[in-house]
Amino acid sequence: MVSLLSISFQIAAEHQLGEAIPIQFTVTNETDKDVQFLKWGTPLEGVISNLFAIYCDGTKVAYDGILVKYGNPAPDDYVTLRASESISNEVNLADYYDIHSSGDYQLEIRSDIQDCYTVSQGEDTSPRPLSQHESYKLSKQKVSFKVVGEGTPRETVAGKQRAKEAQIAPQMAKAQPLAMFKASGPQPPLSPNIVGGTSAQQEEMKQVHQAANVYTWGCIQALNAVQSAQNTNYVTWFGSYDASRFSTVKTNYQQILNVLGSQQITYDLTKSGCPSSSTYAYTYKGSRTVYMCNGYFNAPFCGQDSKVGTTIHELSHAVAYTDDNVYGRTSCKNLANTNPAKAIENADSYEYFAETTLPMNYQFDSAARLPNGKTYVTLGNIYIRYSDSNASTIDSGYPLPLQVNWGNLPTAFAEGFDSMSALANGKIYVTKGNQYIRYSDSSASTIDSGYPLAIQGNWGSLPATFNAGFDSMTVLPNGKIYVTKGAQYVRYSDSNASTVDPGYPLQIAGHWGNTPASFNSGFDSMCVLGNNKTYVTSDAEYIRYSDNNASTIDSGYPLQIADNWGYPPDN
Repeated sequence: MVSLLSISFQIAAEHQLGEAIPIQFTVTNETDKDVQFLKWGTPLEGVISNLFAIYCDGTKVAYDGILVKYGNPAPDDYVTLRASESISNEVNLADYYDIHSSGDYQLEIRSDIQDCYTVSQGEDTSPRPLSQHESYKLSKQKVSFKVVGEGTPRETVAGKQRAKEAQIAPQMAKAQPLAMFKASGPQPPLSPNIVGGTSAQQEEMKQVHQAANVYTWGCIQALNAVQSAQNTNYVTWFGSYDASRFSTVKTNYQQILNVLGSQQITYDLTKSGCPSSSTYAYTYKGSRTVYMCNGYFNAPFCGQDSKVGTTIHELSHAVAYTDDNVYGRTSCKNLANTNPAKAIENADSYEYFAETTLPMNYQFDSAARLPNGKTYVTLGNIYIRYSDSNASTIDSGYPLPLQVNWGNLPTAFAEGFDSMSALANGKIYVTKGNQYIRYSDSSASTIDSGYPLAIQGNWGSLPATFNAGFDSMTVLPNGKIYVTKGAQYVRYSDSNASTVDPGYPLQIAGHWGNTPASFNSGFDSMCVLGNNKTYVTSDAEYIRYSDNNASTIDSGYPLQIADNWGYPPDN
């Protein structure tokens, strides 16, 4: 390879413990042409990622600085060097690395230039998107220095952040658990603390926080479902299957989920401290604060490089101590192929695995075909939509949050539905806990006045367990309404579900065909699709009925939801 750039370091031979340790980094253009390259991952942009591999007497020194998610670069993220020209910048190692003891230190740069190419006079030098980047491998020059004395180690920028959070934690409002979800599915995170932003941005941030919890749960289910090289999504983002690496990835997602459920996360929407216009967000290892930047606010809710994905990216830094080895889908796939050990440490890899995992593959909270002819499936605070009669192709742009898209939902309903169905009276009913709401429009966009109402007293003479909430409901092709709770169900023959039929409740077992044991203990959702077949889900499986009364399960069922209910086309 033709040498385009060379690098050099200048650092004093000896430093006092606790004092600054400045190092000057220089890049020189070794060609007779202009060279344009990306500053990311080099000291030319300051220390915004783990730039150096530093060892003290053979022991690795931990990076303890800012960690950033970037999107496509902006013009000011690039440097153009003329022929034989050099550029330098000085950074202080002691502010970003845990240099807490005297000893002999050795350093080399970790990363390569992420995009680098020669340019001719008059040639377009616009920044290139991540998918077009061409990395340039830097020479791995090692430098040595000593740290002496017995002073107090210098506090790193991340250490200062953690200390600040510890001071303000007692002053913050106590985080409240969100409304309970179904027992077998993702459990609710603690409510977040949100700083700055408009009221609309704050509300969306709450929805993103909850959806990040659902997606993280989905990642764990996806890893549990296929713990081998057959897990193609794992291989795509984390590389060839190895039991130890696989376990590390699963543990990291589990740690994120545990923190979401037990510790309050602060989201700062003020855009303060954002390193550049191409930054999505940043945080620090061990922090519980995520700072959102321009890229985040311009991102879609779900899908590629989304708000939900950005949140998981940053939480992987804060909780699982991941690094930013590469950015972008193309580079992450290459990293998985060439260096799986680095891929399982890379925050974008965790984000992209999450964004390409559909949580609904592992459970439905509710499902229904509405009068507009479309099928809707919910899990936690998000939902997907199908326009085809068999629910085999998810519509573009989904998942989306329930809030706003289903009218001005009461808080508990915005956090997830328990059951929903369009009844024979043409109205749509949604339950959450011991309450329900109703829609008279065909798309469920405007909640009827006077709702929510209590289930008790409005759905006939129900057993107490049903008054506390429904698990699933639907109208079968026989025209009757069925509602389940735990291992029991009730039936209504009137169009408004106001009078429970005599003889109910009955047990699911023995009355819905030869149901598998897991279905006998309860249904998660029921719906009749446009093909006039009845579908019932339990955890990650579903069964199907072709008869009007749902008395005989179709041959070949149960099947897995995954791979049979479509996949978001935008992912």
